[in-house]
Amino acid sequence: MPAILKSLSLQEILKYEAPPLNRDARMKIPQDVTLALEKIGGIRSVYKSIPRDNGLRALSHVFQALSDPVRLSVLYGLSAAPLCVCVIKSFVKIADSKLSYHLGVLKSAGLIVEQSEGKFIIYKITDLGKKLLSTCDSMGRIQRGYE
Repeated sequence: MPAILKSLSLQEILKYEAPPLNRDARMKIPQDVTLALEKIGGIRSVYKSIPRDNGLRALSHVFQALSDPVRLSVLYGLSAAPLCVCVIKSFVKIADSKLSYHLGVLKSAGLIVEQSEGKFIIYKITDLGKKLLSTCDSMGRIQRGYE
């Protein structure tokens, strides 16, 4: 960002740096933020770092799938071994219809897959599901360190 843009309003900076955003034109940007923007090449660099709508929707879908304790329990169970519904039901202790719903959410998010074996449907965790559980475990270790 050119030095001339320091202490300009947000609208004035956006006019030079990125597509318009809905911001109060009278708002001044703090000096430390201005310097940080200058260091990374302006607001356009920030704008480019944000995934487009379809990418944000996909991420949101995955994080919504991870946001429920029942679904996390299912994922942790499936991380130990592929399981049928009757085994999953034994540890989540919810009605069949609710379990079916939660399995559908996990499957839709790409965190589990199903495979038919005769009368049974066997659920398995995907590589994405394994990676995200590993991240959850890391986050838990970090959080426990702050308690």
